[in-house]
Amino acid sequence: AGGTTMTFAPGAGNAGSAAGTCSNSGANVTCNYGLLKNGETAIIDVILARPLQDGAFTNTANITSTSIGDPNPGNNSSSVASTVNPVADVEMTAKFATPNPVKAGVETSYVMSYRNNGPSTALGVFVNDVFNPVVGDTGFTVISISSSQGTCAGLTPGTSYTGSQTLTCNIGSVIANQGENINIVIRPNHMAAPPPTRTIPNTASIITSTREVDGPPNTVNTNNSKTATLTIENAQVDMTVDKTDLAP
Repeated sequence: AGGTTMTFAPGAGNAGSAAGTCSNSGANVTCNYGLLKNGETAIIDVILARPLQDGAFTNTANITSTSIGDPNPGNNSSSVASTVNPVADVEMTAKFATPNPVKAGVETSYVMSYRNNGPSTALGVFVNDVFNPVVGDTGFTVISISSSQGTCAGLTPGTSYTGSQTLTCNIGSVIANQGENINIVIRPNHMAAPPPTRTIPNTASIITSTREVDGPPNTVNTNNSKTATLTIENAQVDMTVDKTDLAP
């Protein structure tokens, strides 16, 4: 099948069997044994690399003789069925915040990019984005959340959060070589007495229920996460409103 490579070792199952030669054209292997004596057997080992395609496959071997007739051609074929399990490589390709650094009270946009490098479709894909403001930080307000595929939950636009928070996006299935994006806009909240430097560490990770090339399913494997740390600068302007009743 597509992407399959093979090696073969024609040989004999008992002493005295004729040596054969094999060649292949695509997925078809042809072996020529010349003379095979009465009662002799021959074994051909064909070793395949994993094909790019997953699913159910049937391999059939046939034997024929071009020089003499066969009184029982009904036993000249044998088949074996096998299943190739899917395997994928989901990757968090990028994670960044813009602008960074940002003033307190000013919006910044996080962009997360991910893809499935294949070869199979990745099923049950989830992206988790974890915000970790330090203890005592006033945190951030979520402005908007958008995802090019799937649905996200855990954070609500218009809501202010402190402490560790997680945005979870249920992506579903991602076919081989498909890439998507998630965008979340936040506004760092003001602090009455801010420290010289404030940061919000942030880590995005992707998992799939399909076994991965570099590890087990439902696990954050080698290339499944990206980290971005937002630096928050003190606000330059603190505007207030005073209202006075001038009625006589």
